[in-house]
Amino acid sequence: MFRGMLLGMILLAGGVYAMDSMADAGQKPIVNWDVAVAKSIDAANFVRARVARLIDQAEATPSARVARSAANQY
Repeated sequence: MFRGMLLGMILLAGGVYAMDSMADAGQKPIVNWDVAVAKSIDAANFVRARVARLIDQAEATPSARVARSAANQY
């Protein structure tokens, strides 16, 4: 299901880009590509910062030691 949604998004963006690139000089493009690129860069930077923060938190948190008992046979 996820692959189908991803494929649909890629096809949609590709179709809109194709329509904008084939448009006449007088026609207004469907998408302002300069703004779209800036927004995608901002979104990627946001995700990178959040992932880096999660990794830092995971590395800083000490893991709890598990005491061995008779019930825990390894």
